[in-house]
Amino acid sequence: MTARARTFEQIIPHILAVEGGIGPHSAYGIDINAWNSQYHRAVAITNTQGVQAGRDYAVAFYKEHFWNKHNMESVPEEVRDVVFDTIVNHSSRFSNFIKQAAERGATRADILHLREEEYKRLATSNPEKYGKYLKGWMNRLNTFRDGGSGYSQYAASNYPTGRPELVDEQNVKAWLEDLMRQNPAVGMLMMFVIALLENLKGNEFPVQNTAQGQNLPSPSTPAGQPAARARG
Repeated sequence: MTARARTFEQIIPHILAVEGGIGPHSAYGIDINAWNSQYHRAVAITNTQGVQAGRDYAVAFYKEHFWNKHNMESVPEEVRDVVFDTIVNHSSRFSNFIKQAAERGATRADILHLREEEYKRLATSNPEKYGKYLKGWMNRLNTFRDGGSGYSQYAASNYPTGRPELVDEQNVKAWLEDLMRQNPAVGMLMMFVIALLENLKGNEFPVQNTAQGQNLPSPSTPAGQPAARARG
């Protein structure tokens, strides 16, 4: 039997890998609308202390607001990773349903099937809003399939420890424009920080390397928002 990721420390690299890095609406999956101050804190830490420090902040965030809050230790170890990803990526109502099902004996295959059907339901019921995200959602589920056998390889390849790739200038501009609309004071601070980093690093802007299927919208957040995190 394939070894499962059972503890928070074993599971969180997979979550961060599928959530991606910093964008205009989320930082490591921390949504700007649901967790405004935490989002800006993650961005500020990343830009002043580095990507690893930003990830460390995100790890603590997920531990406090998702793992501990939802008492993940009560979930059977065999399905704990896929249930935790459900809580991160789905609405509160659906997440509670899946957690209760897992505690009553639902298998890994059962949970993945239910999540797939929920994603398809959303894409079918509101194709204009969710249809374009269906492929990414399926990619996310696939990282948990085959009994979790793809976990280690996926997390290792998408959660790099070395120098991250750089976001292009157009994405930085869009991110700053969005930030200025959301919080002008923080936006001005970020512009100053980025200008300082450009002088120090030659126009480099740190952001985690991402892969296909990341920064996925959550069923509980507006279209265009990255996944998860819509629950306090």
